Amino acid sequence: MILLARHGETADNRERRFQGQGPVPLNALGREQAAELAQVVVAHDPPIASLFASPVPRAAETAGIVAAAIGLEPVFDPRFAETDTGDWTGLMMDDVAREDPEGWAAYHRGVIRVALCHRDGPYPASLERFHDITVPNGSLVTL
Repeated sequence: MILLARHGETADNRERRFQGQGPVPLNALGREQAAELAQVVVAHDPPIASLFASPVPRAAETAGIVAAAIGLEPVFDPRFAETDTGDWTGLMMDDVAREDPEGWAAYHRGVIRVALCHRDGPYPASLERFHDITVPNGSLVTL
């Protein structure tokens, strides 16, 4: 079984701002969400055997909180890093959607959402659901 967790909230998440791979830390709510996620993971049956995470600061901070609760050391792997959002980094999502509708429509952000589209197949038709999927900060998803 593979479980995917989304990092806790950041100030940029709250503002709906592209953060890309930037050094954006968790905010106070994000740290609370990570602690709640840790308790969900502690109670998971079967127990978690390994913990892999993105080295991006918000994900690394979330993984550290979970790891401390379950007694594992996270393995940081850049292949789990958020998409590099390039020129959009720091911009508001609503502004990008309005000013670059073609780019916005083609933008498949969210590793967890892509994984859920593939899980729920058949691919590629399942990608049509992509923008309809919501994965809240600090949530745990089973593949």
